[in-house]
Amino acid sequence: EDLLLAHEQVTIELNSTT
Repeated sequence: EDLLLAHEQVTIELNSTT
C-alpha cells in the first residue's frame, strides 16, 4: 500500500473541499 499516495489523495480532497 502506498501511504504517500493515500496522503496525497487526502490532501487533494481537502483542497477540493475549499
